[in-house]
Amino acid sequence: MKILTWNLERLTKNKNQLILAKLNEFDADILILTETSSKINLGESYSSISTKLLPENYDGIDYKNGENRVTIWTKYKIKAHHKTCDEFTNVCAEIETPLGLLTLYATIIGVFGGKGERFKNNLKNQINDFEKLLTNKQVCIAGDFNVMFSGYAYPSHLARQTLNDVFDKL
Repeated sequence: MKILTWNLERLTKNKNQLILAKLNEFDADILILTETSSKINLGESYSSISTKLLPENYDGIDYKNGENRVTIWTKYKIKAHHKTCDEFTNVCAEIETPLGLLTLYATIIGVFGGKGERFKNNLKNQINDFEKLLTNKQVCIAGDFNVMFSGYAYPSHLARQTLNDVFDKL
C-alpha cells in the first residue's frame, strides 16, 4: 500500500497540470493533499472526501473559488465519513483496504503555522478527535502538522512531545 501526503501550498494556474502529472506518476493508493482545491481531480480510479470549500475571506485569507484545506483521495472504497472538530480543516474517513479497515485522519494543525493560540486550540481539539475517533483502530494520521519531529523543536518541545505521546498511545 502506497500512501502519499503533499502540501500543495495553494494552487496556481501554472502548477495545476504539473501537480496532476506528478500525482499520477506516484500512483499512490491513498493521497492526502493539504492546501488544495477542487481543481485537482485524479479521475475515476480514485474516490475522494474533502473538507468544506473555503468561503472568500475565511479567516481573513483571500481564498479562490474551489479552494479547500484537505482532501483524501483513495483507490479503496470509502466506508464512512466521520465528523471532526473543524470541517474546514480536517477530514476523517474509514476505508476498506486489502489489509482491513483503515481510518484516515487528514489535517492541518495550525493553519497559520505552529505558533499562537490558534495552533494550541487546533492541537487540543484534534487530539480530542483522535481519542474519540481513532482509539482501537488501524489509523493513519497525515497532513501538515506544523511541527518538526526531529532537530530543532518547532514550534516547541511541548508540541512535539504532545503529538508523539498521542501517536504512541494510539
